[in-house]
Amino acid sequence: SGKATVKILQQGGYVEFKVPEWVNTATDRMAITVRHSIPDTLDSRGYSIGMDGEMKVSVNGTERKLLDSFEGYNEKNTLTLTSKYSQGYTSGKGYAPNNIIGNGKPYKGFHYDDTRAVIKGNIKPGDIIRLTPQLNDEVSYCYIDMVELETVPDAKLQPQGFLSITDCGAVANDGIDDGVAIRKAVQTVKDNPTRYNGIWIPDGTFDIREYDDPYVIRAADFSGIRVLGSGEWTSRLICHLGNWTADSGNFWVGDDTVIRDVSLTGTAISRAKVAADGTTSSAN
Repeated sequence: SGKATVKILQQGGYVEFKVPEWVNTATDRMAITVRHSIPDTLDSRGYSIGMDGEMKVSVNGTERKLLDSFEGYNEKNTLTLTSKYSQGYTSGKGYAPNNIIGNGKPYKGFHYDDTRAVIKGNIKPGDIIRLTPQLNDEVSYCYIDMVELETVPDAKLQPQGFLSITDCGAVANDGIDDGVAIRKAVQTVKDNPTRYNGIWIPDGTFDIREYDDPYVIRAADFSGIRVLGSGEWTSRLICHLGNWTADSGNFWVGDDTVIRDVSLTGTAISRAKVAADGTTSSAN
């Protein structure tokens, strides 16, 4: 494509490329990230809620199974595409974009989302990888803006002097809120600076969820501390933000925050931060 975005308009359309020479040996730990954009859709109020799609991955003409990095390495058949988190709308300059399409034209800063997975089976230099989005009447097109390959490194071990969030009650891969445990770990580290160097996010997926009052801030405040994990493909924090007007569930950082080898992701579908009185304060 000459480093240009590709727009696929017909079922069966694809993008393919050759695995570069820097993959100097066959590896079964090859990960792929695809930056994409698919159409938006509305709910009954006229709010953007996005839609989901799929993309097949084949190597040398054979479809490959994938390991989903955000699902505890569960096996799946396709890459997951979505426009739920990537479409923002604004009524003009100075207004924070959100998911209300009636506000005006799409906000140019938000159109693409990244999807990623580990490709099962060996990958070697010269192999041809083909990406085929599954188009239909709803998912009528797919932009592919960027493709990245990387070899997933071995998971890192917990360094000395770092407090694991599991020691404070967090449980990996259970889908239950770990926010209380994470905030406990953060506060423990801040209260004991001579004992702890930071907090440790071990292997697995940990969740920060919003409950009862959506205006009660439940952010993980990482300002002033170091947050280390076993690797961005193995240590995962997911913020679940259910009410788009809430300020809960964010990851708070400061100039002195260090976050390394951890994947941070969220489920907010609005770019607006709205205070309890209903006023928009800024974009998040």
